[in-house]
Amino acid sequence: DFSVEVVERVIKATSMVGLISLSLDLLTSLLREGCDTLPSAMCYTAVLNALRKNGRIDRLEETLTELANASRRIRRKYAQEGVQSMQEKFDLDSSSNDSNNTAIDIVAFNTYLASLCDAAVNQLPFLSTESVDMNIFDDGMSSFHIDVQKFNDSSPKHEQNKNQSNNTTSPSEKYLYKALNLLKHDNAKTKFSLAQDPDLLSYNTILTAAAKCSKNNNAKKFIRPVTEACLRLMNERGIKGDVFTYNARIQVALASSTTEAYDSVQGHLSKAEKEAIKLIDELISDPTLQPDRYTINLALIPFLHAQRRDEIWHLLEKFYHSNMSSNNVKTITSGFEAFLNTLVKHGEVDFAREIFESFLLPEPMRKIRVIESKPKQRMQLSNEVKVMKLEATSYSTKDQQQQPPYGALKRPSPSTRHFNILLGGYSKSYQSALLRSKNAIFQDVNGTSNKNTLNFESRDDEAVSKPIDHLVEARKAYKLLDIMLEIGVPLDGFSLSSLMSFPSTTEQITALWKRIEPELNTDLNPAAYRSIITAYGRVGDASSASVVFEEMVRVCGNRGRSIECWNVLLGALAYRRDGEDGSEVLDVENAAASQMVKLTTGDSTYVNSDGTSNHKIAASDNFTTDN
Repeated sequence: DFSVEVVERVIKATSMVGLISLSLDLLTSLLREGCDTLPSAMCYTAVLNALRKNGRIDRLEETLTELANASRRIRRKYAQEGVQSMQEKFDLDSSSNDSNNTAIDIVAFNTYLASLCDAAVNQLPFLSTESVDMNIFDDGMSSFHIDVQKFNDSSPKHEQNKNQSNNTTSPSEKYLYKALNLLKHDNAKTKFSLAQDPDLLSYNTILTAAAKCSKNNNAKKFIRPVTEACLRLMNERGIKGDVFTYNARIQVALASSTTEAYDSVQGHLSKAEKEAIKLIDELISDPTLQPDRYTINLALIPFLHAQRRDEIWHLLEKFYHSNMSSNNVKTITSGFEAFLNTLVKHGEVDFAREIFESFLLPEPMRKIRVIESKPKQRMQLSNEVKVMKLEATSYSTKDQQQQPPYGALKRPSPSTRHFNILLGGYSKSYQSALLRSKNAIFQDVNGTSNKNTLNFESRDDEAVSKPIDHLVEARKAYKLLDIMLEIGVPLDGFSLSSLMSFPSTTEQITALWKRIEPELNTDLNPAAYRSIITAYGRVGDASSASVVFEEMVRVCGNRGRSIECWNVLLGALAYRRDGEDGSEVLDVENAAASQMVKLTTGDSTYVNSDGTSNHKIAASDNFTTDN
């Protein structure tokens, strides 16, 4: 026989490598009759974590129950032998860290609690045969139903009572209520022979799970009651929430089931945003708490809608400085990835770009890029050089006048991921702007007295010379590409896929591809090749699309022969320019129809009623390269 210490080390090692059956057998051998000590908390917690990782909730509960039974047996033995009173032994065990504890560590219980919450978030089937008590409080659910009714006014009270029965509740709801019941009174401490009452982490585990469940529309009917019940249990025990508590509550508030949404025209906040802002303000005003990156990420959109942009900058600066002083560069870069992604997801690409340049882009590099960038080997709109020269002076002056306090610090280097988030945002905004331009042409065609004629001569010179919105978005993306290449950030397949949304001619697509290809940090994947094929198909160049498909098959092998790849190629081959689409033949002699075809294919030439070209939008839409 080996010593207990050796067996415990083997149990931890086998648990970590996934040999759960072996680790369980070894743990059971340490819990046999006659043993007068429990294994170390690190030992049995390793087994419980392995069971949680594999979703073995039932076996985890059985193991924890076996540990609790062994704990009670050992404590009874000590009491009978008169070595110590049970309470004295319990107090000693609670304050010691050795392996001779007779009570179960709170970490083990929190692991079990987390496994229940995992099942709720992942919507796993409820396998337990025991009934779940939905009445969390001794006074029944009457007062609790008031809270439910408050946040779900559209549901009748009898429906609320009906939803509390086990026959109609979802598995996720059952798991969360089972976890809540363990936190009621001394249920957990008694059932699992715990060394202490549930702690703040226990409650935060349930609150976080409720917040994650809020992403599921079907869960919105019970996340409010679960959250309110958990907070009430915390108050009854006198446990004060921390930043993780607030983050979960804010996320639940933003996911509230309400038909009211933010009104971008009137600037009216939704009820969910108002509640979230109230919680954020409460957190910020507490001197004992500090907002973390998750708090800031949740606050971005509500604060933007509330016209509190200055406070966003203040939160970002504080987050940046506090982590820079601790040399947590990785936290800064990952945090700003989340910030940029949230803003871009909600259409705030320009504000995301502003944050990116202020905190991640090296200031000297940015000024050199604007003032001293060389035209060689660059892709740009023909009038972009002039625009950049005009912006250079004002941009530099603005920087000198509004130099932020963090300007002198060495910024963390921006990653490919940061640039890709912005490029993806510009790609989406480009597509939206292009769609608006198409709709505007349709409305213009339908609004004229002679539908066969587009009278562009009736427009003033300013309207004709003003760049179309989607071209503006393309210029922003290409300028961002210039920055990316100049500071040496490598591109990947996603970068190329996003940029392929902008070219509108075969020459532009080919030049862009040749410009990007040497800067790629890896071989292109099928998704990147599909974006190139789609781009060539969009401009009607079926031959080039076929060549790219052949290269994709050669480079990617079987991955380049998937159904999705073939569908993209077929779509490119089926697309024909100038009214030759097989599904509908357009009359190219009709000026209005011709104008729609030109706009749809990306050609920016205005067409007069006689069919002749009249004007190029924004001076020219071609790109200049060294070729």
